[in-house]
Amino acid sequence: MERSRGIDRFGFLEEQRRSTSGAYLALFHALPASSQHFSSAAYPKCYTMNQRQGTIMKRVSLALCIIALTIQSFSCPWLPDPATPSSPPAGASGISTEPTLQWSIASGAKSYWLQISEDLAFSSIVVDDSTLAVTSYQVSGLSRGTTYYWRVRASNSYGSSDWSTVLSFTTIVAPPDPPKLSAPADGSTGITTDPMLCWDPSDRATSYRLQVSTDSTFTTTIFDRNGITGTFFPDSGLTIGRRYYWRLSASNAGGTSNWSRVWTFMPGGL
Repeated sequence: MERSRGIDRFGFLEEQRRSTSGAYLALFHALPASSQHFSSAAYPKCYTMNQRQGTIMKRVSLALCIIALTIQSFSCPWLPDPATPSSPPAGASGISTEPTLQWSIASGAKSYWLQISEDLAFSSIVVDDSTLAVTSYQVSGLSRGTTYYWRVRASNSYGSSDWSTVLSFTTIVAPPDPPKLSAPADGSTGITTDPMLCWDPSDRATSYRLQVSTDSTFTTTIFDRNGITGTFFPDSGLTIGRRYYWRLSASNAGGTSNWSRVWTFMPGGL
């Protein structure tokens, strides 16, 4: 092993051991200059240190630098890896109000911590469970037509991982309200045999079902049309002097409303 000696810029004895590996020397020279030496301003007396003291201080400086770099880049090896949410996928809509949330197995995890919130900042949390031993969770009691945000983290006896990426999903909308009939007025007589049946828009409705019958119980119908997207529909070929009954329901992705009130009309008079 070969040695070289010299005096550094602060008066320290510079002693280097050159081996075939050169590992320690390479590590030392890889450090920033500010980390390789003590500041002359902070240690003015270093200029007068003897050679042995200088060597000791040099080695202490190197050791402190190595410790600092190690701490800076240290990642605790015994904490679990983060979990990754998988289902429902990000931004999913039309989700049940009782969905099953799923996420990946995290290496080193002994349990999982799940949070579900109505806002992205997680200030309005509806589920907060840190005792989960499996990678899924059956949610219940969510509101219809609402966007939820969720995240999960893995835990073990040493602590917890970072929170996962936040995903969101929107629950299925509520069924529409029952439609309100508007024309012809209930009990109307003397109207045309080709009337235009009209109703008010129903909140959240995407389509309507119209039934016309000569029977107030609608045991049989003379007209039954589903999938109507407007708020009116022409009827035709009715008989003068016969009483007709009609009603509507409204539908969307969340379901179908109850039937509207039943109204009656009679074409052509009494």
